[in-house]
Amino acid sequence: MAAQPKAPDLKALQDILGGTLIWVGIAFLAFMLFLFNTLRIEEVSGEEVGFLLNKINGKIEVIPQSGKQIYNGLTKQFYVLDKTLQVLEMTEVVGRGERAGKDDLKIKTVDGSDVYVDIKVQYKIDGNRADEVLATSGPSDSYKQKWARDYVRSICRNHLGELTTEEFYDAAKRNGKLLAARTESNERLQPFGIIIDSIVIPRRPHFYKEYEDM
Repeated sequence: MAAQPKAPDLKALQDILGGTLIWVGIAFLAFMLFLFNTLRIEEVSGEEVGFLLNKINGKIEVIPQSGKQIYNGLTKQFYVLDKTLQVLEMTEVVGRGERAGKDDLKIKTVDGSDVYVDIKVQYKIDGNRADEVLATSGPSDSYKQKWARDYVRSICRNHLGELTTEEFYDAAKRNGKLLAARTESNERLQPFGIIIDSIVIPRRPHFYKEYEDM
């Protein structure tokens, strides 16, 4: 007589399925935790240039368009830089400009006089070379100090120092030197991704008191 088929052990089946579901649940939870800890969402505004720095190979991906960016936080780092027109003001007026104290330029003319001038500079990041700004200046706004301020200040001092004391009173000659300073500044700063839009002297230059009295 043929043996009757054995009824399935429902309890054993339930144990197997139950154990499987538990492991599936654990795996799903681990996956969600992984996503939560690795996926990042950042936003680039219309006034910014975004960057994704690959932590493994050091390559920089520029994100020129605005909008939300999703990336893997384990392998990439997100940065933004302001691409709007910036103003750098070096002035003798205390409490105004880039420095808290007196910050105007002391110019030595070709005939030996000391002239003091305020300088106002408008500049911005070159959107086509934004990755070079990040590579040469880092992710902060240190390019403002490292390149824009130091270069322009030095170049303006050199060009304005080519004037005589009398020529400093001639606005056309002063502006000519400022135009030359802007041209040289752009040539020097191009490798660092910075464009100088304008350089002006917003206030009347002045000499040391004895000379002005004379």
